[in-house]
Formats: sequence, structure tokens, C-alpha cells
Amino acid sequence: MEKNENPENSGRKKGGRPAKEVKKEKTISVHCSYGDYLTIKARAEEVGLKISQFLLRVGMDKPLPTIRTPEQIQELRELRGMATNLNQIAKSVNAGETLNEVALDDYQKISQYIKKLYK
Repeated sequence: MEKNENPENSGRKKGGRPAKEVKKEKTISVHCSYGDYLTIKARAEEVGLKISQFLLRVGMDKPLPTIRTPEQIQELRELRGMATNLNQIAKSVNAGETLNEVALDDYQKISQYIKKLYK
């Protein structure tokens, strides 16, 4: 018998998307006024969800995702960069190396940013 041959699948390879653990097989139809529909649609769009995802989360008392402003997104990018720098600083210190001026400056910026967050 060939390497890929299997009597169960006649030599064909299983392909495609893997099966989901929990299959969503039930559909719920909701009747509402046009105004209610527009309100629900707007609220779903505010948090970046489709209407069905929004209603399912609200109905299951699951938290809705928070929408970040462009300023918050930029701050998160900066914070990620600072975290990378902090990891490099920690690695250098743990290796017994002394910190250079750039590393000390980065450390001070990180400290100031953390203090700003917790005000």
C-alpha cells in the first residue's frame, strides 16, 4: 500500500479548514422597529462588531471590546517600543553591563510614562 493510501479515505488527503470546537448551529431572529435596528446597528459599529456578534455578547453578558482613539493607539505603539527597550535594559543589567546614556534616557521615559498612567 502506498504511503498516502488509506482504505478509509481512498488515498485522499484531508484538506480545508479544521472543525470548530463549538459549532454555532442555531439562528435567532429578532423583530424590532426600524429605529431600534438603527440604534443597535450604530452601537455595534461603535465597538467594531457585526450586529449578530454585538447582540450575542450583550445577551451573554460578555464584555464589549473597547474602541481606542488614534491617540491611544499611538500611545500603545510607543509603550510597546518602550517595553522592548526595557527588556534590552534588563538583559544588559542582568549580564553585568553598565547602562549607556541612551538606555538611561529610555528608562527615565518609561518611568515617567508609567507614573503618568497611574495618576
